[in-house]
Amino acid sequence: MRVRVPTSVQQARCFFRTGDVVSVLIAPVLATVLRYPDLFISPPRAAPLLYFLFGAAFGMLTLYVFRLEKPLADDLSLEDLKTILWIAVSTAGATACAVFPLVGMHALSKSLPLIHSGVLILALLLGRLIGFGRQNLGLGLAPAKTRSSEDALIVGADELCWRYVRMLEALKSRRTIVAIVDDDPNLVGKSLANRPVVATTSNLPQVITEYKNHGVAVSVVVLTTRSPNHCGPRWDAIRAFCESEGVRVVYLDDLLGPQGGEQENALSAALAGPPAQSQPGYRFAKRAFDVVISISLLIALSPLLAIAALSVLVDVGWPILFWQRRIGYRGEPFFLYKFRTLRAPFDRSGAPVSEERRASRVGALLARTRFDEIPQLFSVLAGEMSFVGPRPLLPIDQPRNSRRRFEALPGLTGWAQVHGGKLLNPEEKGLLDDWYVANASFWLDMRIVLKTIAIVLLGGADRRPAELGGALESRTFARAPPRAPQPAARAANQQSDLLSCAAHGLRQ
Repeated sequence: MRVRVPTSVQQARCFFRTGDVVSVLIAPVLATVLRYPDLFISPPRAAPLLYFLFGAAFGMLTLYVFRLEKPLADDLSLEDLKTILWIAVSTAGATACAVFPLVGMHALSKSLPLIHSGVLILALLLGRLIGFGRQNLGLGLAPAKTRSSEDALIVGADELCWRYVRMLEALKSRRTIVAIVDDDPNLVGKSLANRPVVATTSNLPQVITEYKNHGVAVSVVVLTTRSPNHCGPRWDAIRAFCESEGVRVVYLDDLLGPQGGEQENALSAALAGPPAQSQPGYRFAKRAFDVVISISLLIALSPLLAIAALSVLVDVGWPILFWQRRIGYRGEPFFLYKFRTLRAPFDRSGAPVSEERRASRVGALLARTRFDEIPQLFSVLAGEMSFVGPRPLLPIDQPRNSRRRFEALPGLTGWAQVHGGKLLNPEEKGLLDDWYVANASFWLDMRIVLKTIAIVLLGGADRRPAELGGALESRTFARAPPRAPQPAARAANQQSDLLSCAAHGLRQ
């Protein structure tokens, strides 16, 4: 999957295909004309005009949200088809939800959104067919890439950098260049080979940390040249930081192109566990609940979402959404979105910003009320998440003792979140998540939802499992580092205590 630019260093620029922009602008007009052939003959009406305006606005918004930007080449993949479908359905649905309450259900035909989505799909596909046909005189349908990748940064925005990125793309290497840093601050915010220059070289440690916070573990830093600028105390500190983070620093001429034996990502292989238990009735009820409730909440909360988005734009800045790449169902990575609650750690010249200047009152309010999580309702609607399930974690935070948490869709809330939440270490979360997957049912999900609502509304902060009903009055969990090994007997006692606590919580 393509790694995106962290919201904290992303520039307020998007590059869309001209054909895509034209498609979303004319699709509501064509759909309305198809439904009302005499539209421009009879006296003008306000309802179609409102549909034109809202359709165009929501179309441009969905282009940005689903990141259907101008590609490096005019090709068409299965992932593109999926994105086009979501853009069309979301645009038509959002337009209908906005226009029909304003003009009344009788003013426009109920079939207009369906026609709108169909026209938009055809227009977006036609633009790609034309562009690809000019280059290849045919249509190639390539499957979306699902291979694990090795994420890398390049130091030096020069011709060698451009050629190396192009070579990796041509060879379909597992190594992905996520961004570029350069000594010249004037290059920050620009791009080379469709890769952004995100900061100056002196800020390389902060960039690696920022990508890591977004779920992208940079494992290689590639230096394009053996420049004298890559020596001295500054670079000694950078190399020491990379060594402490397990990041290799290599020279491009030593690589001689992509290594043929690049290792597979061990994390994805380890997380791709056995398929989930087959429970057709439960899974159908769970999915139906997710779809109905997420649509209802998105419609009901749309005014608050607009206010929150505008407040974040004014107080925090653009973009308004923060993303992280987390591990989901069966170990597949996906993008998790929240409203931004902190300002960017770098200014436009690439210089670091102090933590005090990053703080935001609007962000603090959103985080305290957990309203910053509301954009994840779109992930629930898309089927990447569920309302209830193991909370998706960053790759570095995965509990090593969990064997079943990837058999269920990740959730907005879960058994671990209502029995400790942030006060638990990864191993404790792993045990609780395994217990949930083994005992999952629709009624257990409803209990978790009600407990979550109570915590949000009544201010019930996260509690340690040892505090639940006296189940562990005589023993509490050790606050050992997540990666520290535990003796077998102690681990067995801890698992027994935690499962007893979970069962006790279910009986309450």
